[in-house]
Amino acid sequence: MDPIDKELKEGLTNGPFGHQDGFSDSLRKRIERRIEEKVKPRRSRMPWFAGTCVVLAAAACLLVGDWQSLLPHQAMNTAAETAQPIADIQYYADDQQAVPLQSALLIGLRTDQQSPQIGEQFSTYRTLLIAPEQNRLQTIAEGSGILMPYKMSFWKIVNERRESAHEETRTLSAYLTSNSKTATRQLVAPPVKPLTQSEKLLFAGNRYMAVEQTLNDRSTKEAASKYEYVWVKELGQITGRDKLTMAPLREPHVTLRSIYGADTADPAMRKLQPALPVQPGEPASRTAAAAAADTAGESWTITRKQGQWVPQVADYSAQPSSKEHRYELKDFPASLPESVVSHDRLVAGWQEIKRLRPSANDAFSSPTEDMVAVVSERDVVIYPYQNRLIASPLLSFNLGRNESVVMVQWAVGDYVEQWKQQAKMYLDNE
Repeated sequence: MDPIDKELKEGLTNGPFGHQDGFSDSLRKRIERRIEEKVKPRRSRMPWFAGTCVVLAAAACLLVGDWQSLLPHQAMNTAAETAQPIADIQYYADDQQAVPLQSALLIGLRTDQQSPQIGEQFSTYRTLLIAPEQNRLQTIAEGSGILMPYKMSFWKIVNERRESAHEETRTLSAYLTSNSKTATRQLVAPPVKPLTQSEKLLFAGNRYMAVEQTLNDRSTKEAASKYEYVWVKELGQITGRDKLTMAPLREPHVTLRSIYGADTADPAMRKLQPALPVQPGEPASRTAAAAAADTAGESWTITRKQGQWVPQVADYSAQPSSKEHRYELKDFPASLPESVVSHDRLVAGWQEIKRLRPSANDAFSSPTEDMVAVVSERDVVIYPYQNRLIASPLLSFNLGRNESVVMVQWAVGDYVEQWKQQAKMYLDNE
């Protein structure tokens, strides 16, 4: 090595922390002189000052280990926010061996769309498995539908279509992936006939799921009456179903009382005073006073709010019209137990996340506390975490229009390799 280069490197290696302004004046002047000597034989038309800045920046990045700490905090935020992926999946070539990743992320997404033929909404789904491989975080598999872990197996949640001469239904069904006789691909084609029944997945855990149902009652010659509901169901309650009845309250579902017990659920329900839903065939007009009270938490859902899944109760007391029957959601005053959400602790503070990425509207972190996925309206960016967020993305992928997160599942330890093998088998890898 050139003695002068060696001397300069030693000066840089000492780091900026002993100097208030980073480089000392003498060290900076010596670097500039050395650069000028080396670039004279290959002088370009670029201004000398720009070339000096580029080489100085490269030298600092190569020779100083924790170069991110040299940048002003505001500049780091701006760079992280403006560096957007140019493809659906963006991998970052930086060496990631310094961040020992120990978790695999299985993320389920729902996209809401409008049918161009009939103007009714329908939903499609996709699942990605993101895990470390060859010292880098990578997308191991991606496919349609929701691949949901349940006990020691994987199940596929998909749309199922049934039709008659004049109408059709779109409901959710679950199939054991290892059973090739029942496994099916995700239905992505829009409905072409009026929908009598449709379902939308709001949340999927490793046992329970939250479902929104819409029923259109066309039993009379008048305009159809529309009914909207939310329910929490176990996986087994949507497997092997025939056509839904027009009395969803009588279909199998999970109550808040069964999750929390009467001692917690009953006092909360008396305070919230929600009304049970109107079902097709029941009197359409009613007041809140005349509505039957929901004392057990029959109709409720699970909603994502700034890094946490939260329970919400559906109240059907206020109806906009005799043809539209909707619900209003009220927060249930208790956290979800681990039986419903196995891991749901956000290791990074929300203010820290917003400083790094101001467009963030959600985030979730791994059980091993080595990565944080930050969600915005248009993408998901995964950052390393080591007692703080590190503003060097590991991976990012785009979100489509009206696409949202409905499932976040993590694998650790030996399960990481098992999930990687099974996801490659059971996802479409399209």
